[in-house]
Amino acid sequence: MNQTSTSLILKNLTNKMKELSHIRGDAQLLGRWAHSFVETCLGFNQSRDYRSYYSDIGSNWRPTLVLAREEGNFCTMEVGAPSVKRHKGIAFALLFTGEEWRLYDLQAPDGPSIMAVCDMRSYIKAELTERLVIELEKDLAAFHETAYQSKVWDELVIETRKCTRDSMTGIMLSPDVLQLIQDRLGLVNKEPPCHNMLRHKIVDMLEAQTPVTAKHKGKRSDQVA
Repeated sequence: MNQTSTSLILKNLTNKMKELSHIRGDAQLLGRWAHSFVETCLGFNQSRDYRSYYSDIGSNWRPTLVLAREEGNFCTMEVGAPSVKRHKGIAFALLFTGEEWRLYDLQAPDGPSIMAVCDMRSYIKAELTERLVIELEKDLAAFHETAYQSKVWDELVIETRKCTRDSMTGIMLSPDVLQLIQDRLGLVNKEPPCHNMLRHKIVDMLEAQTPVTAKHKGKRSDQVA
């Protein structure tokens, strides 16, 4: 990306963040803002051979913006509650919750899966300086069309699909990780009693967010191999 392009992106980011600070809470204006942000700040615009159009593939109350190139539709963009739906033939989704940008793998085996997140809250509240805008640009790098073009999104799909619920739960309940947690917390009780207690707490914590399979529930009181 050349210096002129970078300067334009920083200028656009500054302007769009100033706009956002005045329209938070207005769903209609937020949708328009997000669409404009995708074009002016993330680079998905006609000058780079992208086109966008609204479709009825989403819910009736939240229109879905579809991003396309010559090869066809490749991404949706929605605004609102943090949930996206799988759409046939579309690989990715951008979601702006009003506070975060999220990039999803729509075709993940277990349903849409988050590949990248940019938390905008600190930037919305802060007084914008050139340094902060540069930091925001870096935080948004994975969302930019250059990341899509250079196959970074495809690489993120591969990495994200390795992070399945079962694989991550298994690692978190492994003896090495349990020992690390025990050491970091300064727990002096010897394992297995200490590790069994930690397993219970970790599984309870995970179940508060998403169900844990019976395979890992059984490892609460059994030593993980």
